[in-house]
Amino acid sequence: MEDGVKGFIVREADEAAEAVGRAGDLSRARCREVFEKRFTDERMANDYINLYERMLRRDATYACA
Repeated sequence: MEDGVKGFIVREADEAAEAVGRAGDLSRARCREVFEKRFTDERMANDYINLYERMLRRDATYACA
């Protein structure tokens, strides 16, 4: 999360309520640009492959213990 770029980082409920009022200040184009970079088909597929590989390694470690 980039505070003030794609959303707002808050710690308290009152900060969250105040941030909702600033949502219109966010650039829709910038949010879309970041989304398209982070959630491409290729990126998501690679993330899933990496996750599955980590899970397999973890399971193999437990099986050998």
